Amino acid sequence: RLAAISGEPLPPFNEGDGPEAVEQFIQEVQTWMKGMGRPVNLTFARVIETVVPLEDTSDKVMGAVKKRLTKLPGGFGDAPTAEILAELQAARELAQRCEVEVAEAREEAKQQAGDAIPA
Repeated sequence: RLAAISGEPLPPFNEGDGPEAVEQFIQEVQTWMKGMGRPVNLTFARVIETVVPLEDTSDKVMGAVKKRLTKLPGGFGDAPTAEILAELQAARELAQRCEVEVAEAREEAKQQAGDAIPA
């Protein structure tokens, strides 16, 4: 993404303004560049999307699962079967792996943000 021309930052642009605004913005930048002497230094920046962490809902989810299991027909009640316990353990392991992957992705995003070329 183009961030600056000859050290001058691009004017701010709101991407939600519609296609006409995009065309007008491009025309303004092109006109600005045509008026500059050559060579022109262009500065680019990476666009990094960040993920906003959701609140920790694991306790709420597990509470809801436990409530639901006690209400299911089939005699789960307070004593779940070995099969249910195995499924629960597998779900916990999957959740832990996902948490590790999320943490790694956050660290990678932070590192990429640090490596980005300043505008």
